[in-house]
Amino acid sequence: MKRLVATLLALLSVCAAAAIPGAAAGGARPLTLNLVGTSEWSSAFLAETFSIQGSLTESAAAWGRGSYSGTLQAGPYAGPTFTCGPVCASVTGTIDFVTRAGTFSTDVLSGSTVAEEDTASHSEYDFTLALTITGGTGSYSQATGALSLQYASVRFQNQPECSICPIEDSGTLIGEITRGRPSS
Repeated sequence: MKRLVATLLALLSVCAAAAIPGAAAGGARPLTLNLVGTSEWSSAFLAETFSIQGSLTESAAAWGRGSYSGTLQAGPYAGPTFTCGPVCASVTGTIDFVTRAGTFSTDVLSGSTVAEEDTASHSEYDFTLALTITGGTGSYSQATGALSLQYASVRFQNQPECSICPIEDSGTLIGEITRGRPSS
């Protein structure tokens, strides 16, 4: 009976640690976070610098709410490719994420792109970013991981409520984070 109780307690503690990000070191944890925010563009046409910031929505209760901020650099712009268009550029930069379990910083990897589109009603930049974790605090102090961010930055214009409206951003961050063991 004692052995059964000890086994059940051990199993419950493992399950509880697995349910909370950052509760136990090691092991990849799937991540899906929705981003909602705004940005500043370096210019109205073919912007090269984007200062982004906003909130992480509670898309996964275990990750909770939080925030993000960063700077993306685009350029040079060129015509469409098989995977990007109508006007595209490569992207570099960094993005920092703050969650209830700590913070983690990411670098934008080579191969990341932005597609720019202008219409009568709006200007839009659609980012396809591959990110790698470069550092962190709290539960992410030893974290590693490969993440993917689909991110859109849109400015509507010629609308009844505003001739040049505020920039609205949104995105989805997915991937896996592996927390390393803290050093002794």
